[in-house]
Amino acid sequence: MKSLIKILFLFSPLFLILGCSGSSESIDTENIVISVNKDSIQADKSEKVTFTVLYKNKDVTSESEIWNQTANMKINGNTFTTTTVGNYSFYARYKNVKSVNTSNVSVYIPKIVISADVSSIKADGKSKVTFTVKCNDKDVTSSAEIWNKTKNIKLDGNTFSSSEIGNFVFYAQYDGRNTDNNLSIQVLGNYAHNFYTRVCVMDFTATWCQFCPYMMSALAKAVQDYSDRILVLAIHDSSSDLHSGDNSVYSLFNDFTVDGIPTGLYNFRNKLESYSSSYVLSALKQEVQNNSAMTGIAVSTKVNSDNNIEVVAKMSTHETNNYKLTMCLVEDNIKNRQNEGGTYTSNFVHNNIPLKFYPEPYGFDLGSVKADEEKSISHTFTNKELSTVRTNMKLSTTLDYANCRVVVYVSRKSGNKYYIDNTVSCPAKNGSVDYKYE
Repeated sequence: MKSLIKILFLFSPLFLILGCSGSSESIDTENIVISVNKDSIQADKSEKVTFTVLYKNKDVTSESEIWNQTANMKINGNTFTTTTVGNYSFYARYKNVKSVNTSNVSVYIPKIVISADVSSIKADGKSKVTFTVKCNDKDVTSSAEIWNKTKNIKLDGNTFSSSEIGNFVFYAQYDGRNTDNNLSIQVLGNYAHNFYTRVCVMDFTATWCQFCPYMMSALAKAVQDYSDRILVLAIHDSSSDLHSGDNSVYSLFNDFTVDGIPTGLYNFRNKLESYSSSYVLSALKQEVQNNSAMTGIAVSTKVNSDNNIEVVAKMSTHETNNYKLTMCLVEDNIKNRQNEGGTYTSNFVHNNIPLKFYPEPYGFDLGSVKADEEKSISHTFTNKELSTVRTNMKLSTTLDYANCRVVVYVSRKSGNKYYIDNTVSCPAKNGSVDYKYE
């Protein structure tokens, strides 16, 4: 009997090993997969995501743990919701083995947008504009408040009419939040048409900047895709090969806090936050749509016998206000070196280069201009001053007028600031551009 007990004692570890190996499975991490039913939810706990865990194509969710890798914490059950905006990554643990993959969820604030059925109405107190407010494409107008930002007055309902001529800005409030956009509505006198609206973009750039060609490319594509709506001025840093030597230009860098380049500034109003082509086009389209021009511009040019460029610029307005007018002689097709992604290209083609502003980027003060009044400004860009600028740029002093344009923009006062209201481009040599209407 003692011998039997001794034998059993000696072989008991083997029995344990055999028993364990026979009742458990080695978990392979490659076969644990986590998935989620949607990749984004709103940050208001109105939505949730649901995770599923499969092991060898078998649903083992109820036996698994779901971990928020971003927050380094296990979630309760297999659903997730939050009020905190951000991007979250999740993984699963099945029998203490981590899944081979992660599932990503984006938590966002719902986008609230205000729109209108028309961009302008007559100042007769009868014509009206009807607003619509949407939250993530869902019509929430009936639950929203619409505000006249210009007058700081809440509308009674979702329509607006007025007998006061002017440009009025509107926004809406829904669920405690303001709309992501503002909307500009023109109230016009007895005008047949609105002035054609263009946006002016100042591209702060430099020949040594390796990323600047990306912004140039995005703006060039936007100009092509949004025909005759966008004018670009390439403002070169003082250390760039193509700086003009005009100190008034460089005040723009300080005034608009241009800390790095490339930076795009449009209508003295907003900066372009990215050089993504789709983003740039979308931002500039929204500027045109939300800020209809109250001014029209007409320009004529002539090269005289001394090879000076004589310019006459006229402006007219639908709104009594204070205005400034700026002229800028621009040259295209300048071949010069440019850093592209860390490598210099020797014959890079530079366009939209301002040679000279008159009187400076912020313009000539026209003072108060009444509705329907026309103002005219004349100026001559001399061949001598333009040759000096080109010498500063280490270019030949000979100017090819076929590559030159005169850009004119008008700035309109709003509060204590001036924003560019409209802009136009005219050939520098014997060119003519008349008022244009929508």
